[in-house]
Amino acid sequence: MRRAPRLHRWPHAVGRVEIRCGSGTYMRSIARDIGKRLGVGGISARLVRTAYGPLTIESATSCGA
Repeated sequence: MRRAPRLHRWPHAVGRVEIRCGSGTYMRSIARDIGKRLGVGGISARLVRTAYGPLTIESATSCGA
């Protein structure tokens, strides 16, 4: 099920967006397209994958553990 991107905050022309997507989704292209749609340009400065299939960031352990 696809959902629209959710904007979390927008300070100083920097936004945080959460997107649920499937494999083959180009996140940097989405950032570019959002910026183009807003008329301001857009880049992706940071990407965090919070889940991959049954694996989640909450259940992850650090390399030092």
